Amino acid sequence: MMTTAYTKDNTGTIFKSHLTNSSASPLEFGAGHIDPNKAMDPGLIYEMGLQDYIEFVCGLGYTKKQMSALIRRTPWSCNNKSIRDLNYPSFMAVLTNKTRCPVTMNFRREVTNVGNETAVYRAHLENIPRGMRISVKPRTLTFTRKYQNRSFVVGIELDREFPFPMAVRFYHPKII
Repeated sequence: MMTTAYTKDNTGTIFKSHLTNSSASPLEFGAGHIDPNKAMDPGLIYEMGLQDYIEFVCGLGYTKKQMSALIRRTPWSCNNKSIRDLNYPSFMAVLTNKTRCPVTMNFRREVTNVGNETAVYRAHLENIPRGMRISVKPRTLTFTRKYQNRSFVVGIELDREFPFPMAVRFYHPKII
């Protein structure tokens, strides 16, 4: 549902912040408004299993006791993957007062074509804050059959200091 939500009102304008009455950010509107019709036929999906979530929680630094209470199963293992490795349509970069700019981070994602046999998707980026650069490689994903997988990398670069602590949250590059 997250990848088919919309973030613009009926005039084509990004949702407004209730606090400032200017354009809102993803931290205010989340993934946007759910479009149930599009959610029934999303085109692309981000597949994950239990181990993916285990790796994510491990990356957050949970103790063995906390992990056991959360997972409620044995055995389980952590491969020490970064929290950025969760194959999820949003991206979060956690920055602290120890983070020094410039900062570069990469987020790898894999999508599965559940739409038409052949499909082409292009990344579209908008509303990027000043002092930040975002790239998507490759910018175009081409599928030749249903259930085919393709991966892409979203890179972010921060070239100036931001107020800390700060979480910069990016939703999936709009794929059109």
